[in-house]
Amino acid sequence: QDAQTKLGFVPEGKAPGHVAIKTVTQGGWAEQEDLQPGDLIIQMNDEDLATMSAARFDELIKKTRPLKLLIDPGDDGADGADQPVAADSVAAVSVAATPVAPAPAAPAAPAAPGPASTGPPGRCFELVKQDAQTKLGFVPEGKAPGHVAIKTVTQGGWAEQEDLQPGDLIIQMNDEDLATMSAARFDELIKKTRPLKLLIDPGDDGADGADQPVAADSVAAVSVAATPVAPAPAAPAAPAAPGPASTGPPGRCFELVKQDAQTKL
Repeated sequence: QDAQTKLGFVPEGKAPGHVAIKTVTQGGWAEQEDLQPGDLIIQMNDEDLATMSAARFDELIKKTRPLKLLIDPGDDGADGADQPVAADSVAAVSVAATPVAPAPAAPAAPAAPGPASTGPPGRCFELVKQDAQTKLGFVPEGKAPGHVAIKTVTQGGWAEQEDLQPGDLIIQMNDEDLATMSAARFDELIKKTRPLKLLIDPGDDGADGADQPVAADSVAAVSVAATPVAPAPAAPAAPAAPGPASTGPPGRCFELVKQDAQTKL
C-alpha cells in the first residue's frame, strides 16, 4: 500500500511471461508477506505478465503504488517461472498482513479433486475446439463479464468427450479473461469462433463458485479427440504437498498489494 517501503524482492527476469521471485530481502515487505524464492508473479494490477511488455513491467514494479500482485506459490521451484497459472482462491493483503485463503475455500480438502478434475487439484487445463462442424456440447450458466460455470453437458458431445462436468468454470476463451469480457464478445467467441481455446478450472467446489477468480499452474492443450493431460514436468510433483513458498492450499494463488514506492519488493 505505502510508497515508503520497497517491495523487498528481486525478480528473475522480466515480462513477457510469468516471472519467478529470485531472492527475498531479509526483513523486507516481501518477507513479511511470506513470499519465497520460486514464487511466481502472475499479474500486477490485474494485468497478466504473460502478455505484458518489459517496459510496462518496469513501470509497474518500480514506480506504481498501490501495486497488486497475483502470486502463485512456487510449489515446483523457480524453474517453472513461465508456466501459465491462475488462482481459484485469492486473498488481497496489505503490507502488514499475511495472505489468507477466503472463507469459502477453507472447508475444501485441496488434496481431493472433485469429479470434474482431469489433473491435480486446484489446477486448470486448456481445451482446443478445432472444427466448426460439431457443437461445444455444453450449456453455460450465464455469460461474461465474470467467470462462467458449465450448467449442463450434452451426452455424447465434445464437452463430454473432454470430460467437462457441470460446475467446471470457464476462465478464458482464446486467452481473453471472462472476468472483463463483454457479453457480446462472449457470444461471438462461444457461438462463432473456431478454433476456440478454453481455459477450464475443474469445479471442485461446485457450480456455485462460478465467479471466483481462477488460474492454472498446469496446462495441456488438446484437440477435439484428445484427453487433457498434465505436462511432463508437473507429473512428479505431489499436488497435495505444497512447497515452502505456499501460504494456502496447493496450486492456489493469492494476491498481495504493495502500496508504497519507498521500500523495495
